Amino acid sequence: MKTDKVDARTLAQILAADFLPPVWLPDERTSRRRRLVAQRTRVVRQRTRIKNQAQSILHRDLMPRPGQRRIRHARPRVAAAPPPAGRRA
Repeated sequence: MKTDKVDARTLAQILAADFLPPVWLPDERTSRRRRLVAQRTRVVRQRTRIKNQAQSILHRDLMPRPGQRRIRHARPRVAAAPPPAGRRA
C-alpha cells in the first residue's frame, strides 16, 4: 500500500541511514548569473511580442512588413482613410 505516511517514513529512514546524496546548491555568482539569464530571456520575449504586435498592426492596416514589397495601389487608400477606431493614438 502506498501512502504519504509510508513514503515519509521510508524517506526518513533513508535519510537517517545517510543513503541520500547531498544536494548541490549554486554559489552566489552562479545564482546571480542564472537570475540575469532569466531576466534577459524575459526581456527578449517581451521585445519579440511587442515587435510582432507592431508588425501585425502594420500588416492589418496594409503597410508592408520589413523586407516585403510595398503595396503601391493600397498606400494612397490607407493614407486617406481615418485610423481604425481605438487606434487614433
